[in-house]
Amino acid sequence: VAGTAGALDVPYKGQRFVVRVLARLRRRGMDIEYRLAGSGDASALLAEAEKHGVRDCVRVLGALPHEEMFGFFDGLDVYVQPSLQEGLPRAVVEAMSRACPVIGSSAGGIPELLDPACVFPKGDEEALEYLLAALWQDRAQLASMAYASFERSSAFRPAVLERRRREFYAAFLAEQGLRD
Repeated sequence: VAGTAGALDVPYKGQRFVVRVLARLRRRGMDIEYRLAGSGDASALLAEAEKHGVRDCVRVLGALPHEEMFGFFDGLDVYVQPSLQEGLPRAVVEAMSRACPVIGSSAGGIPELLDPACVFPKGDEEALEYLLAALWQDRAQLASMAYASFERSSAFRPAVLERRRREFYAAFLAEQGLRD
């Protein structure tokens, strides 16, 4: 089970790439369910799934309340962030905090969050297919990635971020001669 959280009707979120890859993986004998959480009209994604013969693999959950998102991440074998453009996606950090293995595109801040082996070039369906197929075949790798995700997510805990923020501002002020 793979999943993505993000607006369902915003093309730059890239869910269509995952839908297309599902069809390629199915032809190789790998059936993967793809769960989508997010607001917006999913009709274009569902039409894409229908066109590629994987409508039965795509499950649109719609917008979930924040308190249900941890259950969403817990129900996935891998979280996929296939964006074409992105900042530092909160959904990736939240998935990681639930020890969910994460793969993502090279867009924006995604590579800062993930091991380089878990990053694929944005829009590159072949690279995405390769990663998903490799994870399908190697459950031990998924377990290793889950542990690594959880460990990396600790750097984004509120107390850690607050400490780093204070240290940054103190250093900046000292550089400017505004503090002893």
